[in-house]
Amino acid sequence: MWAYDCVRQWQGEGLMAFEKVQTGPMVGNPPSLEWLALGQLQVDPAYQRATDGHLSRRIIVGMVKFWDWKLCQPLVVTRRADNSLFVLDGQHRLAGARERGDIPHLPCVVIPAISAEEEAAAFVNLNTARQKLSQADIFVGMLAAGNAEAVLVEQIMRETGWRMVRHANTAAYKAGDLACAPKLAKLVKSSGEASVRNALAALREAYPETPVRNSSRTIEALVRIYARGLLLGIDPDCLIAALAAFETPEDIMMDAHDLCAGRADLSWVDALIEVILAETREQALEVAA
Repeated sequence: MWAYDCVRQWQGEGLMAFEKVQTGPMVGNPPSLEWLALGQLQVDPAYQRATDGHLSRRIIVGMVKFWDWKLCQPLVVTRRADNSLFVLDGQHRLAGARERGDIPHLPCVVIPAISAEEEAAAFVNLNTARQKLSQADIFVGMLAAGNAEAVLVEQIMRETGWRMVRHANTAAYKAGDLACAPKLAKLVKSSGEASVRNALAALREAYPETPVRNSSRTIEALVRIYARGLLLGIDPDCLIAALAAFETPEDIMMDAHDLCAGRADLSWVDALIEVILAETREQALEVAA
């Protein structure tokens, strides 16, 4: 038999090429799908994480306050040789359901009896093999859900000449491509719509034909410049000229990196602000002369 697998090579619009690979072996027996009573389920402390930490507690409290069945994926459970049932994945859901007291059963994917070593290995694999969502994936989900902040950010991006891309291959970016939309939603909340709009408009005007890669920090620096009124007394066009004075946005990052190297107390974003404002003042002096 043959199946398709991804080749780690980006082409065209950032899409992966595919090639046929021979199907490998299948191990283990198919699991069963069951609704199990909470009292039947156990957690093995030999490999499971503790749930008394701050983050775990926050997750559990969130489920106690508001349980959403749409978000309750089946727990992964192993049935041992003595028929005892141990949770491999989903102990937070189990803890939340127990603390609520009004959920007697949970959906479970039950794996037939395996050894303790295989059980622990399965726990590790379940918690490390997951692919994290990219910023663009998160934003697309927010947009599809009608999230007001996402809708506003998409509108701002469109009106300032940007388009969202979902792939992570920055080498394939074209002028106007942007992948940090969720960060923009946070910046709108913290710094206001006008500051984000001005920052995006300035960056787009400065690089109309140049792809802007790794843009998140640069955009945050520009947003802070506008939000803090750091251009007071300076023609905003000088900021655009200052950005354009760098051949690529990556050159701005390089100058900021050099500045950070000499000042350990300086954050990346603050270094970018200093670099951009220094060049902006130079542009303003040239205009005045």
